[in-house]
Formats: sequence, structure tokens, C-alpha cells
Amino acid sequence: MAADKTPLLVKNTPSQYPCMIDDPSGIPAAVITVRKGYTSGKTRDLNWRRSQLKALLQGIKELESEFVEALKTDLGKNPFMSWFSEFASTTGEISCMLSNFASWAKPRSVDTSVLVGPAFSYVVPEPYGVVTVIGPWNFPLYCSFVPMAAAIGAGNACILKPSELAPATSAVCAKLVRDYMDPDAITVVEGGAEVAKTLLAQRVDYIFFTGSPQKGRLIAEAAAKHLIPTTLELGGKSPTVVDETANLDNAAKRIVFGRLLNAGQVCIAPDYLLVHTRVKSALLEKMKAVVEEFYGANPQTSTDYGRIITQFHTKRLADMLKGHGGKVICGGTADVEDRYVAPTIIDEPSKDSTMAVEEIFGPILPVWSFSHLDEAIDFINEREKPLALYLFTSSSANKKAVINRTSSGAMAINETVFQVLNHDLPFGGVGQSGYSAYHGKFSFDTLSHLKAVMDKATINSYPFSARYPPYTPHKQSLMRFLVNTLQFPQRKAVWGIVITILVVALLSNWKNFAKLF
Repeated sequence: MAADKTPLLVKNTPSQYPCMIDDPSGIPAAVITVRKGYTSGKTRDLNWRRSQLKALLQGIKELESEFVEALKTDLGKNPFMSWFSEFASTTGEISCMLSNFASWAKPRSVDTSVLVGPAFSYVVPEPYGVVTVIGPWNFPLYCSFVPMAAAIGAGNACILKPSELAPATSAVCAKLVRDYMDPDAITVVEGGAEVAKTLLAQRVDYIFFTGSPQKGRLIAEAAAKHLIPTTLELGGKSPTVVDETANLDNAAKRIVFGRLLNAGQVCIAPDYLLVHTRVKSALLEKMKAVVEEFYGANPQTSTDYGRIITQFHTKRLADMLKGHGGKVICGGTADVEDRYVAPTIIDEPSKDSTMAVEEIFGPILPVWSFSHLDEAIDFINEREKPLALYLFTSSSANKKAVINRTSSGAMAINETVFQVLNHDLPFGGVGQSGYSAYHGKFSFDTLSHLKAVMDKATINSYPFSARYPPYTPHKQSLMRFLVNTLQFPQRKAVWGIVITILVVALLSNWKNFAKLF
């Protein structure tokens, strides 16, 4: 099908695109298919990109009820939380890509130094080729379809692998790709470890992975074999600092919200709390009250409180609640069969405990105190760089200190989590928490190779000929002079010449010019 004849919506039948479930044998053929789709040139066509982004939005809209039911099954999300945490943010990012990708795809003019010119220089965003997107289970729509939309918007072919730990949602994601997307260039594979291993063994052009640092290392190792560029959106222990000047009512609500969203299964959730000794008791009391305000006296019966993804992960969290050595402020219980862990705040657990060392990824918040901000900064810097860092303060000096003396993927002041909803901010980690970033234009640029192009005039006369051998003493002197004096943009040089000509013309005709006044 020619790219310029692609309809606005490709509505396939299941027979056109057989779904591969737990069967890695079909993966090499799937890669070959989308590779052919890419090399045909169709994915570079702006109309094709537009049609596929519209199809993706339409598929999400038309399958919303199925996604809601799947998210309830996998993560215990109610319809509103599914809309709030998945549909609204996902469709917002895809719509942003749809509205802007055509302008982002245009060549970007840059300047050229006088030494290198005369030339026209520009940056051409070009697609990498075939992009593999490996989604996580905690936000299976957002973290799968947003990178996929970026890959499409940048002109790539795409292979999506949803997480097998959210099987109900994975099935609906696969249905959307089968029924709505162009099978020549966009495909989906479902399955577990063997499917992932086979997929990672394929020669693709980019891998976009969201998951744990442990799995991220495996992705990086597999990608290194073919030197495949990657985006790793990982996680880690994101700290929250509350100083003595903070608005405690605001801090209590936003920390509890951020920690307990999706039952704590959020890579940017506050993982631990550092609070000034002067306000610690008051803050803990307020946070305890907020937990009950949000989820009632028994959160297990609240329709607004989710579930842990599997019984295995529930037991992992339940084991964290044993032998930590701290004081339980609220919660502290778990029901493995129901995949429920109570909203839990623990004061001063041992710094050798599991919750202090490992990423929690659940509704448990350990709390430690500090007397001076330097102690909190040192505590953070002694650990791996986090994906997010949160500071609650009204002190400009403390804001500046934490911004300048710590490193994290992102930082929010007097807020948690919501920084991820800003299209104009990059979302990504640093060090242990990942590398590269996406959202808005950052997504497009991440999944584009920004190719440098210089179109230079064919002038080889003096003094331009000084660059060529043999390097006589005169040529050497001239080259040294040119290198030392012409390292400035040619646009400035052109404007300088234009202004000089105007000034000279004005001065030479000053008497005639003065007569006008």
C-alpha cells in the first residue's frame, strides 16, 4: 500500500494480523515485516504518521471500556483512576505529538562560523528505523502507547511488547495494535521471559524500555551486542524532604497522594521521607489523618485504593513490614491473597532494613528526621541518583541548595508526581534511575537521529585555499590567523556587513538626509 494512499484509519481484521502469545518463534518474522515496512519509506510520510496517531487515539477511545475492565483486573483501578492515571495523560501526550510532529520534523537551521563557511547548516530529524518499546505493568497504557506514539511521530516502525504481569491489559493493548494500526510497520508481541529474550536478540535500531534498574541492566547488556541506542526509564528511591518552613497541610496531602497513587506502584513516587525534627510529629499526625480522609478507616474496602500487581509482589512488601525496627504510624498490614497492602507510614526504621535499601514500589513510606538541611542533602547524595526528588519548603535558600547540590532525573517543589504531566518538561532518569528522556518534543527528539547537514559553497580561491597542502610558512601563518579570528557566526558577520554599509551610506549622504528634517 503506497504511503500517500494510506487511509486515515487502518481497521484490520484479526485474521490479517495473528497475535503471538507466549510464542517467540514468530518474532524474527515480525521484525522482518516491520523492517520492510520501514525501508519502503511509508513511515517517513507525514500523512502516514498522522493517520497512525489518529488511529491510536481512536483505538484507545473505542476500547476504553475494555481497558477499564482490564486495569481493574490487573491493578484494582476504578474507572475514574483509570481515566485519571492512564487515559487522560496518554491521550494528552499522543494529541501533543499529533499536533506538533510535522513542525518538529522540519529541518532546523543553525548558524555556521565564518571560519567554516560560507555554508548553510541545519539539523535534519530522521527516524532511527525499527523501534522496540517494552512497556511496564504499573502504567501499561501510558508507558507503552506514549513511547509508541513518539516512535510513530518520528517516522519509525514499531514493535510493542506489553508487560506479561498485567495480562488483561496486555491483551487489550494487543487487540488495539491488531485492529487499528498498520500491520506493515507496527506490530505487537505478547509473552514472558522467553519472548522478551528473543525480542532483545533481534537487530533493531532503538530500544525504549520502562521498568526496574535490574531489568534495565539486562536491556543495556542485550543492546550493547549490536550497539543499539536505548532509552531506559527506570526508578530507584526517590526522596522527599520537608523542612521546618514547609506548609504542612499541603505537604501531608501531596506526599500521601504521591506515595499511595496506584497503591504505591509508581516509579516517581516518594520512596522515603526526610523531615525536620521541629515539624516531624505534626507532619506525621497530619499524614495519618490524610490517609483516613482519602481512603477511610479501612482502605481495603475503598474503591479508590488499588491492588498490588501480583501475590508475589504483595508477599515481598509484606516481608518488608517485618523486622524493620521502626514505629508504625499507620497501616503495617497485608493480605497476600487479596493483593492488598495497607497504606503504611513507618517512623525511623533501621537504615539497614530492606525498605531503607531497596526500592519499595508499594504503599509503604519510611520516615527519618534531620536537624539541618545539610544532613538531608548528604543522606540523598550517599545513595544512587533518583528518578525524582521532592522538596517541601517556603525557603528560597533551601530550594537553591537542594537544586544545586543534588542530582535527580526531575525535581518538584511543594508537589509530588504531577511534574510528569507537563509536556514541556523532560521525563527521564540519571545514573541508576535511567538515561534519555521523553514527553512532548523531547519524545520526538529522543526517537529521532538528529543528523547534521552542512551545504557549503564551492569556493577554493585565496584565502580559502590555505587549508590545502603543501603548508608553506605563509599558509601556516594565514591559517593560524583565520582560526584565531574567525570563530564567530556568519550570520553576525552578514548583519555586521549590512549595518556597516547602511552606516557608511548614511554618513556619506548626511547632508541630504538632514534636509528631510
